[in-house]
Amino acid sequence: MFEPQGDVEKWVNRFNAAHEKTFSESDSWDAFMSLGMGYYTPYLKDHLVRWVANDLPHRAHTYKNTVDGVTMYMISTYNPNTGNVLEIHSMGISDDAEENAEMEAKHFTATPASACMLALCTGLSTEHMQKSWEDESENRHYSTFHGLPYSNVAKISHPSMSADTAAAWMVDNAQLPFTVKDSDNGDCRIAHANIKKYKDTSYVNVMFVEDTRNNAAEDDDVKERAQFLNHVQAIHDKRLGTQRGWDRWLDNHLGLMYQVRLSSSQPRSLHRCLLPHTPHLASGWRARSLSNFARPRSPATTGRPPRRHRAHPRAERRRFQGLPRRIQDGFHLQGKPQRGLLRVPLDGGARRPGHRVPQLL
Repeated sequence: MFEPQGDVEKWVNRFNAAHEKTFSESDSWDAFMSLGMGYYTPYLKDHLVRWVANDLPHRAHTYKNTVDGVTMYMISTYNPNTGNVLEIHSMGISDDAEENAEMEAKHFTATPASACMLALCTGLSTEHMQKSWEDESENRHYSTFHGLPYSNVAKISHPSMSADTAAAWMVDNAQLPFTVKDSDNGDCRIAHANIKKYKDTSYVNVMFVEDTRNNAAEDDDVKERAQFLNHVQAIHDKRLGTQRGWDRWLDNHLGLMYQVRLSSSQPRSLHRCLLPHTPHLASGWRARSLSNFARPRSPATTGRPPRRHRAHPRAERRRFQGLPRRIQDGFHLQGKPQRGLLRVPLDGGARRPGHRVPQLL
């Protein structure tokens, strides 16, 4: 399950080496800065003070929101255990105007020209992010951890060799409305889609980032990024197939919830496209049909203990299988088993348009 051994650890070290330069040189912006997540919170003061106190390498920048033109503040750092970049975006540093101006002058600078602004921005309006933050923090009765204020996810980004190919693949095989957008200066382009969070009112902007600079082919960072993407695809090609295989890089994926229909269209389209895929039923759920998943019936109503999986028609059994015992727990969210799961690579060719919009777990 964790093959190839040591492969992820090797690449995490390479991510960290690139980030060490970016977070120590003001004009640097490495090729893996788009490998990460962005969060929103109304004020950045508490996070910034904590990062400075903990001596975390970080960047602090201001930028104009590409959706509504509002001035935004962003601080970023990276997790040395994963190599992923963590960004926190906000409309302010402090609710005190004088303190806000003082901290901005001391810590914040304009975003460097080498950064891809499309990938840096959340792609969501400030009004939407603030309303989402208020709804989520109130409805979940969120208790802060370690004294830091609540922050909710606003974007997920990942580097890509081709934004066009990534968008076409996600449209045709994951039924997601991805579109491609170019930066004003022509340095980068993104494939992106705003995906609704499961059982929330807000959206997450998922994007795949391509470097389109004229000298990109000669850039060492870009070459390393291409090496990484090709390497991961080669691992998938070698170790995965339809209803077989598992590799170490499958932890790096998006989880989608198809509430209306999953298998009646998805596996057929993936089969037609000759794409490797593995649909699963998570532990604790049974299926009345491939497009309708429900919890096990209560023993009080059936007179017998619930079965883990109801017997399926032959065609359904061919398409779905139980998750391997060792990884079942990884597909549970907040202790609740998920209804249906479909794992597929995030890049590849595309063939058929979709007709249902899934939600992000």
